[in-house]
Amino acid sequence: MRFTSILKKLLGVTQLYVRGIAIDRDDEIAVEVTPAWRKPRCARCGTRAAQYDHPPSVGRWQDLNWGPIRIYLVYRCRRVTCARCGGKSRNALVPWAAAGTKFTHRMEELAAFLARQTDITSVTSILGMAWRTVGRIVRRVGEARLDPDRWTGLTRIGVDEFSYRKRHRYLTVVLDHDTGKTAETLYTFFDLIGQEQCEGIEPVSTDMS
Repeated sequence: MRFTSILKKLLGVTQLYVRGIAIDRDDEIAVEVTPAWRKPRCARCGTRAAQYDHPPSVGRWQDLNWGPIRIYLVYRCRRVTCARCGGKSRNALVPWAAAGTKFTHRMEELAAFLARQTDITSVTSILGMAWRTVGRIVRRVGEARLDPDRWTGLTRIGVDEFSYRKRHRYLTVVLDHDTGKTAETLYTFFDLIGQEQCEGIEPVSTDMS
């Protein structure tokens, strides 16, 4: 098996080509990659789009560490003009990461998994990320997994509030009594389900003062 094929397996991405590898420092390896598809795709809608240039800088995405070694995917991303999204220019889609992030899908999935098992401070220590970075990753991964029809048929809800961080911050939780599904904040929840769905709600239980 070729060395580049082994690298692709280690990186866990099939739709890319490995162009080269460089040891930036004693604890970092940069893998130069490019998407396997010929025509660029819009990072927002995923459709093929017309390329018009390259950004001036090279993008770096942090992947899962190989033991004590940090791994980065390096690629000079193409910029496209997408007719479907209104002709606006943006970076092209890459198969190893979501739009607007500097971490690979695998790295973000790991961060989101750890955040469900322990506190954010521990996640930042394990992965070497900033607290706000972990929070953004958790939100992005969570939103990508949400079912758009999850509130269909909603009629009974419960509302509760609790404090955290030494009672200086508060969270509001909305619970669907029939399915157990939750939403983070009350106003966001009502905006999310829309006026018609709000009118279908019958009983509401809460212990908020």
